[in-house]
Amino acid sequence: MMTSACLLEEAMSSKDDISSKLQDFQQIQRREVADEDRTVMMTSAVMSSQSAVEQKQFQQLTREAQEMEQRRLTLHSISAVNRKRKSYISDDDVNSDVITISS
Repeated sequence: MMTSACLLEEAMSSKDDISSKLQDFQQIQRREVADEDRTVMMTSAVMSSQSAVEQKQFQQLTREAQEMEQRRLTLHSISAVNRKRKSYISDDDVNSDVITISS
């Protein structure tokens, strides 16, 4: 038969074991939360970086498209001026050094 002192000692030992295991569990849980936080931060940093790269690429493509449109308009204007010049001067109007402009 166990004495009260032995039972009390065994109960205290069990309580200490449970307390120790609870502390271990809480420590593991804190580490997992910290790992999750780091993972979220890294994911966020990677996504921000990708977003910045995509934004720069978009801006570059936009600039290139604007430059191409400007070139197209310039060429169109030059072509229109050349067509207009041709409509004012025909081969029949050129006689020696004199150019007659028809209206």
